[in-house]
Amino acid sequence: MREHEVQQFAYNLGQKYNESSVDITETAMSWIVLTKSQVFKIKKPIKNQWFDFTAVEQRKQSCEAEVELNQQLAPNVYLGVIPIVDSFMPLNGEDHNTVVDYAVLMKRLRNAKQMNRMLDRKEVTKDHILKLVRYVVRFHAHSKVIDLPPINSHFQEVWHKLICFDFGEDIAEVGNVSATLKRADAVFKAFSANHQKYFKDRKDFGKVRELHGNLFCDNIYLYNKPLIVDCIEFSDTLKHVDILNEAALLCMDLDAHGERYLSEYFYKEYKKRMGTVNEECDDYLFVFYKLYHALKKARENNYKAVSNKQKQQYYTYVQELNIYSELIQSYVAWLDKAST
Repeated sequence: MREHEVQQFAYNLGQKYNESSVDITETAMSWIVLTKSQVFKIKKPIKNQWFDFTAVEQRKQSCEAEVELNQQLAPNVYLGVIPIVDSFMPLNGEDHNTVVDYAVLMKRLRNAKQMNRMLDRKEVTKDHILKLVRYVVRFHAHSKVIDLPPINSHFQEVWHKLICFDFGEDIAEVGNVSATLKRADAVFKAFSANHQKYFKDRKDFGKVRELHGNLFCDNIYLYNKPLIVDCIEFSDTLKHVDILNEAALLCMDLDAHGERYLSEYFYKEYKKRMGTVNEECDDYLFVFYKLYHALKKARENNYKAVSNKQKQQYYTYVQELNIYSELIQSYVAWLDKAST
C-alpha cells in the first residue's frame, strides 16, 4: 500500500466503526492506524540493509513473524495478521475482493501507561522498576541461547563507524566528542585484549541470546504487570545480543530521561537475579554497552539535525544530541577511571 491508500483505509475504518477521528502515525518502516480500541500496523513497501518489504508476500511474512515473536511478551496485545482488500478495508468472511496488503492487528494500549511518558511526568517508581526487572529477567532467562561471542563482527563494524563519526559536525550548539571517543576505543581495546577468557566465558555460559532488540522505554507499558512491545522481527543480527547489551540499552534510555537512580536500581536488581560471570568485568562491559547505545542515538540525532537545519525540529534534535553527548562523556570518564 501507498500513503494515500493508508489514508483511505483509515477513513474507511472510521466510517465502519462510526469514529470521527482515526489517527495515523508512522515509523521508518510502518504506518500505524489507530482507532479507539485497535491498532493496525501496515509495513511500508521499502527495502534497506535489514529487510526487503517491496513485495506483498514479504510484508505478510514480516507481519506473521512480528506477531509470533511479540506474543511471547504481550500475548493479549498482538491479536493476529489481517488481510486488507482492494476496497481498503479489512477482509471479512463474505468479502471476495483482492487482497492488496496485510496488517498486524493489535489491542490499543493506554498512552498514559507508556513508560517514556510516565518518566516525563516523574511517575515511575522503584516498584515499577522492580516489576520490570522481574519481567525482563524471566524473558532473558528463558530466551534461546545463540552461539556467538558478545563482541561479534557486526558489533565491531558498527563500533568502528561510531568512533569515526564526527559528532557535532556543522552544529555549533554541540561540543565535539570525537577526541573523547579515541580514548574510549583505546581503553576498550586494551580491556578486550586483557580479558579474552572473560569474553569466552560469557559465550560459553550462554549470555548471548535471542532477545527483544529494541528495549527502549517507549516500547514498555507499566501496567500492574508490565508489557513490552515491538520486538524486532526483521533482523537476527539486531536481536542476537549479550543480555548485558539489552539491559544496558534500557538503562541508557533511563539515563537519557534524567533517571540515573532508576537506571542504577534496575541494573543492581537485574544482575542480582541473572548472576554474574565476573562482577567487575560485567560492570565494565555494561557501561561500555551503554556508551555504544548512546553513540548510536547521538549519531541518529546528529543526522536529523544536519538534515533539518531550516526546520522547526532542528533545535529538538540538537537538544537530544546534547543529552547523548553528555552521556557519552560520562560513560567514557567512568571507563577511563575503571581501567586505571
